[in-house]
Amino acid sequence: MDGAFIPYQLGAFDLMLIPLFLVLIYFLGSRARAKYAGNTVLFKYFGQAMWAKVLSAMAFCIIYMYYYNGGDTMAYYHWGHEWIKFLGDNPGRAIEFIFSSDRDVYLDFIYNSYWNSCLYIMKYGSSEVSFIKLVSIINLLGANSMICTSLLFGYFSFLGVWRLYLVFYDMYPHLAKPIARVILFVPSVVFWGSGIMKDTLTFTCLCWLIYSLYFGILKKENLGRNLLIGFINAYVISVVKGYILLAFIPAAGYWIFSSYKDKIRSSFIRTMAAPLFLVLGVGGSALALSLVGGSLGKYSVDNLEKTALGYQTWHTTASEHGSGYSLGDIGDFSVGGMLKKFPLAINVTLFRPYPWETSSPFMMLAAIESLVMLLFTLNIVWRTKLVRLPEALVKDTNIVFCLIFTAILGFAVGFTSYNFGALVRYKIPVVPFYGIALILIDNVLKRGKKVNN
Repeated sequence: MDGAFIPYQLGAFDLMLIPLFLVLIYFLGSRARAKYAGNTVLFKYFGQAMWAKVLSAMAFCIIYMYYYNGGDTMAYYHWGHEWIKFLGDNPGRAIEFIFSSDRDVYLDFIYNSYWNSCLYIMKYGSSEVSFIKLVSIINLLGANSMICTSLLFGYFSFLGVWRLYLVFYDMYPHLAKPIARVILFVPSVVFWGSGIMKDTLTFTCLCWLIYSLYFGILKKENLGRNLLIGFINAYVISVVKGYILLAFIPAAGYWIFSSYKDKIRSSFIRTMAAPLFLVLGVGGSALALSLVGGSLGKYSVDNLEKTALGYQTWHTTASEHGSGYSLGDIGDFSVGGMLKKFPLAINVTLFRPYPWETSSPFMMLAAIESLVMLLFTLNIVWRTKLVRLPEALVKDTNIVFCLIFTAILGFAVGFTSYNFGALVRYKIPVVPFYGIALILIDNVLKRGKKVNN
């Protein structure tokens, strides 16, 4: 059923529900936080990070309502809103839509909904439809209120990001404060990774995946449960944004294999074994890619060129009305062509937009954040003179893990976005890992000195 789509705004119903949902989140968070009562560091950061995410989710929703007056997040919510109406009219078909990919059920839902301005995001078989199914369920929990659903997204995303922090806190308790800054409190990651967006879901799932691999495989705690959690989250990533999984697999392969190298007592043998574990990690990653590649659809290795060209073309067109950038010819997908673009793409992802490239207050904030990252990087380069960098890579394999993921995903994001508005969201998973790598390099340089938390 066709109908004009009017952007959602706050009403009396929303204003009545917001305090109730904030109290609910406070109650749930307090119970979860209580387990860290004996650890002042974790107890403090849990509360601060949770409210940073939840309040950012609220701000994200309000900004899209009143500043952007629309956008993908509102289209996602619109379909979740329509699904609840569909659930009331035809419960059986509505539930079938959630758990089935049947085209007739999909069409039944479409034809019984108001869709005029939002049909673009409901292409049958797309990752957007899969995401909308999740949004519909959370929207049901959020009382069919966009802002309350956003609050739940913020809380659930925090639970994932907190798991990533626990992984690195477990390895580097003396670096609790700097690691908290880059994982829990980077403004762009907190804000753009809190609302009703696919980026929020995929980064949350990535954090859970890393947590399950670390505590399940590397620390051998609750192996079965953690492997199940890891599989579920890897599957969700593959369905929604498969290129993130493609970027993560090589890094994870190296991380897992190199963890066994760290158990070798002899420093000489451990150093000599590093190349072997790198080869084993890459080889294992290649095998994993060949096994899962066919299930990633447009993100499979065979389809990457077509997908990347589609993103570049779309975002280049969108840039005519926003903040765009170019890396030159977008049609050269040869190995040599992409290698030429590699440093440019990495630079875009990590250090742009520059302040003079911004056209809105939000892009200016992103530019300031990128400038801080650039200055931190230059500080590390100056202090290491690049001569001590190999020492850091050998002494701490977690640096290599973070840099592999940063390099692969950072290149993919910078090479395909062509629009700073899209870039700031797509690079959410890259920023924490690059920040962690810099902190760990700095940690190696300071080894032997007292580190203040």
